[in-house]
Amino acid sequence: MTSPGARWLRVASWVLLLLPTLTISIFPLLALFGEAFTAPMVPGAASDIAWGTLTLTLVMCLGAAVCATALGVFTGSLLGCADWPGRRSLRLLLVLPVLIPPYLHAIAWTNLLRAHGPAAQFFFTTAGLDPAMLAEAIHTVPGAIFIFTLAYFPLTMLMTEKTMQLVPPTLSDVARVYGASTWQTWRWAIWPHIRPAATTSALIVFLLTGSELGVPTILKVRVFNFEVFTQLSAFNNFHSAVFLCTPLLLAGVALVFGEYQIGGQPHWQTPDIDYLAPRRLTFRNSWPLAAPLFFFATFGVIVPLSSFGSAFDHNSAGKMAVLAIRPILNTYSYALVASLSCMTVSFLLVASLPRAAGVRRRLTDILLVAAFAVPGTIMAFALLRQFDHAPYTQFLTPPVLVVAALFARFQIVPFRALSQSLAQIPVELFETAVIEGAGPAQVFRHVMSPVLCGPALLVTVVLFLLTFNELGSTILLYPPGGETLPIALYSIEANSPRAYVACLSLITLVTLLAPFALISLAGALTRNTWRG
Repeated sequence: MTSPGARWLRVASWVLLLLPTLTISIFPLLALFGEAFTAPMVPGAASDIAWGTLTLTLVMCLGAAVCATALGVFTGSLLGCADWPGRRSLRLLLVLPVLIPPYLHAIAWTNLLRAHGPAAQFFFTTAGLDPAMLAEAIHTVPGAIFIFTLAYFPLTMLMTEKTMQLVPPTLSDVARVYGASTWQTWRWAIWPHIRPAATTSALIVFLLTGSELGVPTILKVRVFNFEVFTQLSAFNNFHSAVFLCTPLLLAGVALVFGEYQIGGQPHWQTPDIDYLAPRRLTFRNSWPLAAPLFFFATFGVIVPLSSFGSAFDHNSAGKMAVLAIRPILNTYSYALVASLSCMTVSFLLVASLPRAAGVRRRLTDILLVAAFAVPGTIMAFALLRQFDHAPYTQFLTPPVLVVAALFARFQIVPFRALSQSLAQIPVELFETAVIEGAGPAQVFRHVMSPVLCGPALLVTVVLFLLTFNELGSTILLYPPGGETLPIALYSIEANSPRAYVACLSLITLVTLLAPFALISLAGALTRNTWRG
């Protein structure tokens, strides 16, 4: 039983930790939406495109969520069903697409499928297809769904594989003994365990797809985020922009409420002898698993990156390297500060809430989802309307506003991940600590922190990727000379030579992956040193 003093301390900590979110996201958004819906709107400004845009946006988001989740569940099930030679190397190759920004996927595939490109010529000579057909096909909603599926399916794959490793192998064995087919075994013995992870990842993919600006802009797909940016940048009409993003916000909040009912609770049991390590397969039995996985890895990484290599030019690479120096430093600084701030506040926020799903936890979830569900351009515009005047401009400079927008957008990610990790801690640990006289600080230090530190490190990496790749929240806020790499690439993508775009894309990719390669190398050297 928690003492009254501890409960009041948790409530006070919860309110204090929510103040940054309320200040830089909720209050500015409420003010912006209130101003937009109370002021008279220009007749026909957004109503002519609202329903068609809504249909295209929902089709794109739902299509990407369904396809990425289905592909992720399939690949994650193959990776997690057993241990077989080469599984770790193939998993690393399959994870690479999520490390590549979605807009780089879009640039790579538009470059690969251009009318006079190698892919178009190949299909023209072998199948007689019109060379312009592939170029037109990628600039459509199905093309956008294809890009988002390749970019986001590793998220579902990793969650599914982790869940599959916790499914008792005896369930499948019993199902086969009673004559169940492979599909029936998976449907009734395995799917109930991985369904919560699949629904959570589908929600994340839906929200990420709806808030992505780079892919719709590059593919010229007129979905909500594209239209919102057009209304703000081309027509300076924030009334229409706010009106257009409202259905996407409502859809995101509705999906958050429906996630628990659809996904249900994980079917975890207390670990016992049933949870044995999967048996190791021979190479002869493992190649049917490796073949489809290698196929998806090829389409997710090798094929699109080959388009950058074909357009590489040494002179262009030198010019783009000079151009990218300042954006690289800006992107690193924004991403590091925003990701560490998000993780620190979310870590303390999760610790201040009770483990059970109560009113405070649901309210926190709704507040954090609100800033994640709206397009990044709307979040940035709300900050500008609220703080781009005296006396705020004295301390809320443009770089601070960029970090604030990234913080507000992505705080839901570590909060959700750490909340799920905290729910896996046996309640007996908390009860024992309280019985032994431990206070809230001691419970946090000795019970929560050891369990949450591992997930926190992994989520910090994901946060760095998301904040590094963000375009919508930064393109309206960056100061002169403070552009990020995505903004620099977006600026030259439409009107620059193909070699410039390919070289800057490769520089962006190397800049993004370099920290992870150095961390992995340092970890391997440290392990070898300790073993020696």
